[in-house]
Amino acid sequence: MTSVLKHFLFLITFALVLSTVSSYATSNNAPIHGNPINVSHPSQQVETSYSYYMTHQITMNYTRVSPFDFVFHENKFIEYPHATFPSLLSLNQLLRIDFSKPLSSPLVIGLGVRDTNTVYLWNITALDRSTIDLNVTGIPAGMYDLLLFQEQSGNLTLIDSQAHSVRIYENISKPKFIHVSDTHLPLFTKDKTTLTSVREVFKNISQLNPDFVLITGDFLEGTATYMINETTQQPPLYSFSELVEIGLRFLDEWDFPIIVTAGNHDWMKIYPSRDYSVEEWFKFMYPHPVQHFRFGNMNLIGYSILDEITDNILANLQASVIRDQNITNIFYTHFDFDGKLASNIQVLSGDVVIHGHEHHSGIYYKNGALWVKTHNVFEPQKMSPSTGFRVIQYVNTTHVNIDENIYPYHGSDDSMAATSSSTNDNNGLIETQTAPPNNQSLPALSPNILFIMVSIIMLRKRPRSVSKNNKL
Repeated sequence: MTSVLKHFLFLITFALVLSTVSSYATSNNAPIHGNPINVSHPSQQVETSYSYYMTHQITMNYTRVSPFDFVFHENKFIEYPHATFPSLLSLNQLLRIDFSKPLSSPLVIGLGVRDTNTVYLWNITALDRSTIDLNVTGIPAGMYDLLLFQEQSGNLTLIDSQAHSVRIYENISKPKFIHVSDTHLPLFTKDKTTLTSVREVFKNISQLNPDFVLITGDFLEGTATYMINETTQQPPLYSFSELVEIGLRFLDEWDFPIIVTAGNHDWMKIYPSRDYSVEEWFKFMYPHPVQHFRFGNMNLIGYSILDEITDNILANLQASVIRDQNITNIFYTHFDFDGKLASNIQVLSGDVVIHGHEHHSGIYYKNGALWVKTHNVFEPQKMSPSTGFRVIQYVNTTHVNIDENIYPYHGSDDSMAATSSSTNDNNGLIETQTAPPNNQSLPALSPNILFIMVSIIMLRKRPRSVSKNNKL
């Protein structure tokens, strides 16, 4: 094919894009103006690698979809990014999109800018693919909704979306995130609502401008589906769909990405008469138990609580590990119920483990890794010595900054000399806590008492002796 013919075909393709956008404006009676993109690459599709460049930027009367509009649709397409597991990427990274099934017809993908009327479009022409990559060159940093359109007879119809699911960063130089656990939305018991308390804590979190927030399980309170409704005198107080709606609405309130894993209260297997199952949790939330993403020099690997860590989950965890001295492997989960994470953490080259479940705080060494647990959010009167969240920042390849104190990743299980401090949101006092040895629980510390434990900490990072081919 001559270069002249290739150029001619490209012009025809671009004209069809303009035609599609124009017909969408006509059929919906909405002002949509097509603007040529201004990026370093021409508008094109690189189908050999299934990596796509943006084809057009449009301005439209963009009525933002509800975060749960497509949650309960039977014919869902987008698996990742997800409202509970958003994609975090820098300006020079590709945006990976996973579909629940291979594409059977050409589609149009859009990134909708929150609180504006701007949408960026990509024409997707490859078929029989369940994963594609979008080149986001030229897209400004910010938070986006992922939109999926189907083109029929010149009209664009929205067929799926994931609100609040893509965050593009200007740069990722000093990654900082917040750990939160056990929000138990919207209530922990019938007489103890949580939504207001959790929202107040998240207002404080938003002032810290985190890169993202991790919620390690018990995001929702599954027992609400068995509580007696006072009006009907019958269960449920909330249906599962109502719980999902409450949770997704809450996530959508904030201008930072929030990553959620499931805990034992999210789907409540302990109640055999439950009206929803763990399968339904994965149907409406991120549909896989293992999460994995890279953020700067941090490699974060999470998993949702099931009956136990199965061999398949262990294999997925192992496949997600990056064995590189310059990379920090951080595992996050609700709790290590069966002890398999702890017993395999050295094989997994784990540096840090983050969890919740116990409703109190602690920082300790176990099997050579640093373990961090955070207090539940919704009981501020019981949070001493915790604010209900932790600030965690990557320092370098051997240390992590937790609540303004620096900890080495690896140390002795029977020796802990690291001290963390945090601000009590109720009275502004600085409270200091010291993690005890042997994975003991923290004492309830008064804000006016300082506990200091002095011992030797190994500052040297543990050598990575496990080869990439070792099996669990």
